[in-house]
Amino acid sequence: MLYNGKSINKKIDYFTKQYNLQKSLKFALKPMGDTLKNFDLRNRLQIETNLNKKSKNVKGYINEFLAVKNDEALSKPISLSCLKEYSKEYFSEERNFDKMAKMEETLRKEIAKQISVQYIYIIGSSENFPII
Repeated sequence: MLYNGKSINKKIDYFTKQYNLQKSLKFALKPMGDTLKNFDLRNRLQIETNLNKKSKNVKGYINEFLAVKNDEALSKPISLSCLKEYSKEYFSEERNFDKMAKMEETLRKEIAKQISVQYIYIIGSSENFPII
């Protein structure tokens, strides 16, 4: 290292780049004895691989089904009893926060009830599920 044209050695320079440290470690799990026999005898790896593929297929079907049903549920108009009253209160200059809190709770319950009714209808019908 140069400083004002002079060579300066730091203590760390005596320790760095002394050895080539390009080593890699490799590990493997190898079944031994009865474990290997049981593993081969029952075709466990093949069974697990097939099960994994099937579960991925089923997850895809379920995700697609729920996406369609969510779109259907969200596209249906719903009527909420105090939504207009809540919006008037929300946009007014003098808000009554206690009244708004009660209306919010009522709106939450109504929305949850309508969503749960739609999902009971969706889940209850088995004809929409694909046969695997």
